[in-house]
Amino acid sequence: MVCQHCANFCLFALTFCAPNDWNGVVATEGNVRGVSPDEQSRYACEGEPCTFACLAGTKTSIPFSAVNDQFCDCEDGSDEPGTSACAGQDKTLFYCANVGGVPRMIYTSRVDDGICDCCDGTDEVRHGLQCPNNCEAEAKKRKELVERMRQGLVKHKEGRREAKNTRYRWREEIQAIQKELPELKNRLEQAKAAQTETLPAAVASRFDEMSQLLKSMQDEINSLRSRQDELIAENNKLREMASACSKPNQPVQEPVDDGTVKQVSEYTKWMDNSEQILAEQPKQVAEEKPDKEPAKPVSEYAKWMDNSAQILADAPKATSSDDSPPAPGADQVAPIADATDAKPSLELDDAGRKAGLDANQTELQGSIDAKMARVKELEEKLALVPKDKLAYFPLMDVCLESAEYVGHKYQLCFFNSASQSGGTQGNVSLGSWSGWKSQTQASFKNGRSCGSGVNREILVKFECAAESKITEVTEPGHCVYEATVTTPGACDKSSLPETGQARTYFPKDEL
Repeated sequence: MVCQHCANFCLFALTFCAPNDWNGVVATEGNVRGVSPDEQSRYACEGEPCTFACLAGTKTSIPFSAVNDQFCDCEDGSDEPGTSACAGQDKTLFYCANVGGVPRMIYTSRVDDGICDCCDGTDEVRHGLQCPNNCEAEAKKRKELVERMRQGLVKHKEGRREAKNTRYRWREEIQAIQKELPELKNRLEQAKAAQTETLPAAVASRFDEMSQLLKSMQDEINSLRSRQDELIAENNKLREMASACSKPNQPVQEPVDDGTVKQVSEYTKWMDNSEQILAEQPKQVAEEKPDKEPAKPVSEYAKWMDNSAQILADAPKATSSDDSPPAPGADQVAPIADATDAKPSLELDDAGRKAGLDANQTELQGSIDAKMARVKELEEKLALVPKDKLAYFPLMDVCLESAEYVGHKYQLCFFNSASQSGGTQGNVSLGSWSGWKSQTQASFKNGRSCGSGVNREILVKFECAAESKITEVTEPGHCVYEATVTTPGACDKSSLPETGQARTYFPKDEL
């Protein structure tokens, strides 16, 4: 059986392999290509002659010389850790020592494929390919990355602490509002009920009494105004008479016996008839005086009006300041105000009462609406960043703008909307916040239509860093975008190597 295997191998080698292709590839005990130092003991030579047992599956034993012979003998590919003969499986991987850098495990399909995957170039030894050793540069880059991750972890903790404190305050505010709302709603119901209720009997009775009194006062005021007008007219007449006495007019000529005209003044003429005028005045007053009527109640206002002449005469003496206005003359008596001009503090009209109730109801309803809107806003914000995503809380209401990529700029507003600017279409919506897809991925969906029922959307991939920013944007599909965003929220302590230990990275690990 062994001889048949060797025959097949020799035929394969003669057919496909050039001389020296296997130099340094065929395994020797303790130095098997593609195997990590920790796994070398599993490839120890057993028995005489040396054999190797497959590590998994049927654990078939094969000659040790068949290890890394470019022929896949084991189901798990463990006999070909340093070649691509068993490509397509992920149990056996190729080990990159990367001395001076970071050790890595790569798929065996990448071994000797013409592309340098290991920074030390050990994955490419066939065909004379010379890979440069970039391990020092990679080590430096890794060190900078790890330092950024450490800084990000510090901010990660700060972000979680801020999130917990803010969420606690929001919940307290929600509870306080919920305690206030029942009282406000009760007051609103009372205000609504008051609009349909009639006034209490006692209040209605007092209202009617005040209304009648107001009407009576207005009638009396109208009567006093009429009497005031009469007094003003009489006062004007007396003023004219007094003026005639103090300043006689031009004398009037009267004929005399000698043919000349005698001059008689108006004052002389008035004095000649004064006895007759004074005798007639009592008669006129008696004629004008009405029949005696029953005594009426006299208001305080009427009493005041009886003394108004004396009060008005004394007023200039009390206010003799240069800045004071002149006292009114007989024709300048101050008008008597309406009773309604007093503007009582209590509104007696039903329209005013209804307006006050409406204003109170509107104010209460506005307060309730505002508080309920605030509760809804806070509850939505609490749902946007769940407990396991608290480290992303500092992104709340933050908008990040990218550099220009292929003539466009991108803006991500967490946790609201995403957009694209530039180009011929101007500002284009890439969607609204759709939610989380994983711990480090989220999406915005239902943006502007691209036609054929397809709407734009963008997937966001978060990476650890101390600063939040958009580092890359691509368009892998029609109207489908991907953005890489660095942020402390994506930092994870488990992604950092333990102090003093060298970590080996596997194909699915992200450095």
